Amino acid sequence: MDPQPYITLIGPDKHGIIARLDPATGTRHPVIAAQINNSSKPQIKLARMLPNNLQQPFATASYSSLSGSLRVNVEGLPEIKLEQSWEGMQYAKEFKAPPELGGTGGKMAWKPAGWGDVNELWDAQGTKVARFKSMRLKNDPQLDVFVQASDAFVDVVLLAALGLLVEGGKSLKFLGDMVGAVAG
Repeated sequence: MDPQPYITLIGPDKHGIIARLDPATGTRHPVIAAQINNSSKPQIKLARMLPNNLQQPFATASYSSLSGSLRVNVEGLPEIKLEQSWEGMQYAKEFKAPPELGGTGGKMAWKPAGWGDVNELWDAQGTKVARFKSMRLKNDPQLDVFVQASDAFVDVVLLAALGLLVEGGKSLKFLGDMVGAVAG
């Protein structure tokens, strides 16, 4: 059984909005605008949503289909590279968390979990850090972070999770079309 999430982010929705879920009320509070475009680099651009419909860009990610790697850039942090791994014949997307993120740091890995488009992020100590449900027919993607973490850490985890969408060839338009088809 999973622990209670410390933070839950829902989206991006068909408009590119990522919202923080208030667990007490179920209310979604828009916090990030995402642009995902498989045909240009960087494929992922994130911006914080500010008052008066302003946005402040803070992160990008680029996926290389040749190497299977994802380069994550979050303002104020060194570049983080996620690389494919086949440890124990199980596919994973691994990265080394820089010390600036705090926490345990060290090697972290996104691994498929069960059936469907669910991936879990594990740290080097075997702690489940996050879960990302990327293709949910009636709902937007959902990221649950199970550890208390800095905003920078959550930003990196979110960007890496969205990179899994790009890697799978699932653009934001595709997600929007799916949501529209099910809802319509």
